[in-house]
Amino acid sequence: LRDTLEEGQTLSDESIERDLLMIKELGCNFVRLVHYPHDKRVVDMCDRLGLMISEESGLWWSDLSNPALVEGAVDVLEKTIVRDRSNVCVAFWMGFNECIFTQEFLNRCADKCRELDPDRYVSGANCMCPEMTAPMFDEAKIDFYTFHPYGTDINSVTSGTKSPKGRPS
Repeated sequence: LRDTLEEGQTLSDESIERDLLMIKELGCNFVRLVHYPHDKRVVDMCDRLGLMISEESGLWWSDLSNPALVEGAVDVLEKTIVRDRSNVCVAFWMGFNECIFTQEFLNRCADKCRELDPDRYVSGANCMCPEMTAPMFDEAKIDFYTFHPYGTDINSVTSGTKSPKGRPS
């Protein structure tokens, strides 16, 4: 609370380092920088401290059948990759976080990551039904499949676009 009162929404280098050191003290060696590209100082600090990270394009619970949204997402992903691809801490790129995505978006995202940084893994944080999305990840040659269920069973997740389970929820 003290940091927020004194610094607003921007953390000092000391606050960033303290947070990341607490993560290391827990025994963690990886931090998922989720939902948006984080401050470059966080990425650089992870390099210095030996923490691996993943980064995302700044999307969550978005409908990626919207062309304007897709253009913005790919642009942010591109800028993030260009900015941080020289950091050794980056383990992989995540094209999205828990969005309703299309095959076209998935292909484009994976292609952009590989074009700009061909040696790192690519994925996306998926919350749509596995029966539909696992083949989509395969078609896009995504390096590993993720699944973020919400609820107690597989039917609790959003069904996604053109799902055999019906309309997106």
